[in-house]
Amino acid sequence: MIVERALYRDGRRVADGLSFAELARACDASTIAWIGLYRPGTAELEEIAQAFDLHELAVEDAVHAHQRAKLERYGEMTFMVLRPARYLDETETVEFGEVHVFAGPRFVITLRHGESPDLQEVRRSLEARPELLARGPVSVVHAIMDRVVDDYAPVVAGIENDIDEIVDQVFGEGGDASWITLEALQEQREAVPELAFRRFHANQWTERESHWLPPGAWQACVGQPTFTDGEPVWVGVDVGGDKSASAVVWINARHHVGCEIFHGDQGVLDCLDLIRELAGRYDLREVLYDPWRFGQAAQELERERIVVTAFPQNDTRMVPASLRLYEAVVQQRLVLPDNAELRQHMGNTIARHNRRGWRLDKPSLDQPNDSIIAMCMAVEAMENQPEPAQLLAWL
Repeated sequence: MIVERALYRDGRRVADGLSFAELARACDASTIAWIGLYRPGTAELEEIAQAFDLHELAVEDAVHAHQRAKLERYGEMTFMVLRPARYLDETETVEFGEVHVFAGPRFVITLRHGESPDLQEVRRSLEARPELLARGPVSVVHAIMDRVVDDYAPVVAGIENDIDEIVDQVFGEGGDASWITLEALQEQREAVPELAFRRFHANQWTERESHWLPPGAWQACVGQPTFTDGEPVWVGVDVGGDKSASAVVWINARHHVGCEIFHGDQGVLDCLDLIRELAGRYDLREVLYDPWRFGQAAQELERERIVVTAFPQNDTRMVPASLRLYEAVVQQRLVLPDNAELRQHMGNTIARHNRRGWRLDKPSLDQPNDSIIAMCMAVEAMENQPEPAQLLAWL
């Protein structure tokens, strides 16, 4: 099935609905064709192969799915097989797909044998960046591979959560702990959310999720954040999909917080532009980002000499970072903007518990909390800095 076929000149779409032969004839030094297929039939693929002079061995591989990941060169054409994956929450299983890519000097043809990745989103993202698409098929291939790699992050997170649940089931019973004092329990009670205390310290059965802040704690931090040009700031960025939100949060050494929230599939570009603006106005020390959707943008920032650090949203990173943000709010160390949407994201956020502790999360996909996750990363970047090296002695 043909998902989409289009002609691009200097990075901009100029024609749709042309036949495969017309697309092939129209390709020149400034024009490329990009065809997307989903489980195509043999006759359909043979028509494309004839129009673009695809090598018969590569076409034979493309007709039959279940290929291993590979890269083969046939003259000026490259044939690749990629193996994307996605985690299915309903069955707690990993589903592997298959993407075949034909890349020539002036064309890209993709064949998807599976439900992932979302190559339409890749196309929309590149169409919004004509200066990248104008570079030709190499930009398309890079974007596709980047998306396949980024999509493995939620798969890893899902498997880690499954492992946590299995360990909970096997080793969940607690023993006597007579050495724990009331003073120690009280200290822990004040340091973590209520359900985390009840589950992991009081050894009580609870739900696996709860609201993450005590009543009134957030509002007590709302004020008037101020920033001075040239001062150090740290940034967290969390990019959602076209049905979610994207957010950039920045924080200075006085714990004053700034926030911008964007919507739609242009979110990654809006975040990228805002980070560049912040870098021009302040001493931007570090940007923490989730590599799932911001990987390619982070590479652009790195080329512009902006310090970027990947922050995968797995339990290993999110559990300590969630506690750090919780303490900053409860202890009223933050000065937060009076932003209604940010407040809504706070209300959408829950504390999800597992054997490693608790972490910030959203109860469902239609309840965005991206600005809170971005704030979590910004606070982590600012407070969790390496100690400066000290000179102990001369040799």
